[in-house]
Amino acid sequence: QGLDGVNRKLGAIAFLEAAEQLQGIADKLLEIATNASDAALAIADSQTFLQANLGLTAEEAEELNEVVNQVFNYGVVNSIEEAAESVTLVKHAIGDLNNADLEKLTNNITTIAKRTGTDVQENVNAAQKLMMEFGLTGQEAMDLIAAGYQNNLNKAGDFLDTLNEYGPLFADAGFSADQMLQTLI
Repeated sequence: QGLDGVNRKLGAIAFLEAAEQLQGIADKLLEIATNASDAALAIADSQTFLQANLGLTAEEAEELNEVVNQVFNYGVVNSIEEAAESVTLVKHAIGDLNNADLEKLTNNITTIAKRTGTDVQENVNAAQKLMMEFGLTGQEAMDLIAAGYQNNLNKAGDFLDTLNEYGPLFADAGFSADQMLQTLI
């Protein structure tokens, strides 16, 4: 009845224009619904990924999935899946971090990896090695790695390998992490 009333009031041409506009709106609503559905599936997949890779309960994975969402919303990674993989890598390597620190460290690592064209896993490994050898926090390790990149220590593409291979030798020789960095520079 409503459409009949609209049709009588608008006339044939106006009705066709209105129908065309309504179709455009319907198409946009369908696109929004499809995107929302895809996002919901990605989030569910992310939670399953976290649960499987970290041995978490469903509740723990759901809680950690909030960190994944925040990492994705930070805007450096391109997908929920990439965010979940990055959070998992950091959680495996660094271990016992609260969610706020895990989010911050993951954002730092993914940002450095993207900006330097290096691999997230390699940056995580180097940070872990620095933490183990020099007793650094995750943030301190990432600050040292960032300083190395800023000082062009990756010009040969081997800065992270250098940290992994020679970090233990510097630590055994009694150097601090900062002294090692200054020596490398």
